Amino acid sequence: MRTWKEAKSLFRLLKDIWKASPGRIFMELLSVCSQVLNSMVVRIVLVKLILDRVVAGEFVLAGWLVGFAAVADLILSAFDSYMGDCYRPMQAIKLRRYFQGKLYRNVVSADIRYYDDPEYYNRYIRAAENSDSAAQAFLATTQAFLVTAAEILFSGTLIVSGLGGLIWLVVIPSTIYAISTAKNAKVRAKMNEAVNTPKKKMNYVRRIFFAKENALDLRMTGIKKLLIQFLDQSQEEALNAMAPHAAVRTKLYALQGFLFYYQYAGFMILLAWRALVVGDLSVGDYSMLFGAALTLSNNWRFFGNTIGKFLEHALFCDCYYSFLEQLEKRAGVGGNKQPESFLELEFSGTSFHYPQREENVFSNLSIRLKKHQRIAVVGPNGVGKSTFINLILGFYAPQEGRITYNSTELSEYDQGAYRRIYAMMFQDSRLYPFSIAQNLLLCKEVEPKEQEQIWDVLRQVGMEEAVKALPFGLNTPLTKEFDSEGAVFSQGQQQRLLFARALLRKAQVFLMDEPTAAQDARMESEMNALFRRLSENKTLLLISHRLSTISGMEYIYLLNDQGIEEEGTHKELMELDGRYAGIYRRQAELYQMD
Repeated sequence: MRTWKEAKSLFRLLKDIWKASPGRIFMELLSVCSQVLNSMVVRIVLVKLILDRVVAGEFVLAGWLVGFAAVADLILSAFDSYMGDCYRPMQAIKLRRYFQGKLYRNVVSADIRYYDDPEYYNRYIRAAENSDSAAQAFLATTQAFLVTAAEILFSGTLIVSGLGGLIWLVVIPSTIYAISTAKNAKVRAKMNEAVNTPKKKMNYVRRIFFAKENALDLRMTGIKKLLIQFLDQSQEEALNAMAPHAAVRTKLYALQGFLFYYQYAGFMILLAWRALVVGDLSVGDYSMLFGAALTLSNNWRFFGNTIGKFLEHALFCDCYYSFLEQLEKRAGVGGNKQPESFLELEFSGTSFHYPQREENVFSNLSIRLKKHQRIAVVGPNGVGKSTFINLILGFYAPQEGRITYNSTELSEYDQGAYRRIYAMMFQDSRLYPFSIAQNLLLCKEVEPKEQEQIWDVLRQVGMEEAVKALPFGLNTPLTKEFDSEGAVFSQGQQQRLLFARALLRKAQVFLMDEPTAAQDARMESEMNALFRRLSENKTLLLISHRLSTISGMEYIYLLNDQGIEEEGTHKELMELDGRYAGIYRRQAELYQMD
């Protein structure tokens, strides 16, 4: 190790592996013993004894030793095949579940502003990309290291003491070996095909958790629980799909190992003939010394590669654990105060800029939202409207000024409880490949009473008939990515379902961030009418760059690249005949053209 810190990271990784799969380390040690026993004792020492008995004319005893060695090799080879094709792949899923799950459960505590920090994001992606395989690779390297070290010690001792051995090879009809290899390849192909869908599901969860566009949903809703449950289910599917194929492959590998042993035995008999006929060296001594030399040279070359791999693992560990520590520290940010019922949210002289940037997104921003008020924050793209939402939700902290909820600064509240006050509908909100009911309530189990509430809301948003027409109703999964029976809705229908989700949240404040940004003029008009009708007598904050969206709002703030440029009611801003009025007229002309 280059540093003690890297060594500590590897020990921490080993400790986590123990937590994830307690029996794994014991089985790997047993595998080390099995491999060394097979390669050094069975295939070198026993071969030397067999050859000595042959030279002495004790053919019966030699035959018994051959049988004993063959059975021992068969057992040890079968165990090694079981480890490689059954045990390790299944345990790898447990390790993946542990390390990815740990990362997924913590990553939603990270500030969203860190996505705009290249150093943070690079570390974030590096940890994500390697979290599913690093522990498995570390175990493989450790196991190979122990085998290599043991074989170097054993073979070196044999050479020093004048003993030696060579793996016994016997010629077996190549067709048998070829048939078993071809069969194994077919079974491997079937196994890979069988786990394609579960792997696809696992990769889907990975994409969701590490894509910026999903960050708000993961932090503000219960979807993360559904996704982790979805991940667990897909991992169980993978285990069940692999098991029968892995059993067949284990048998085939055991057969191949058995055949290989007798090929090796045949080769050793040829060497014994040379030693007996030529007489320059006893057969047993010659084979042991030759085999020990080969083993020592091969393992010595491999040893350096193993050390290099440990350094690679240490680099991952440093990235993974330092990233988790940063997330855990961030998870503790915030107070313990429980928020009261919503009365008022206020920005007072607020200024904010992103990490590693000098220019402010906002400077001296002052905005107030009161209970049952319907206000709009509008402006062209790029002036910080979405950043404004993230400040409200406490994902960002301002560098200057205050953001208060009921006159108390946001930092004093329990962040999870505070965010439950809001229901959101963002332009990048999404639906997931779960049932319609699960998508709307974002929970695993949906009670009958809750189903009644869902139908009532679907009726309000105009989706009741469309869902009732589906073969499984509320239990119909969305998208056909994982289920051919899944429902595929139009973009407008998806918008209505997302609005239904927001309504079912029964929050105190609705936050709408460009909810119709991807809609055409007709669909936007329909959705705006729906928003106005269903958000009456509710507190609503609407963010948009389309001024046609904000009709019916009580008060409007127009933002520019520094803060508020104009504010007032729609009528007041039109009478002012300033920037707002100009933008409104230009957009109205475009809509008339549409």
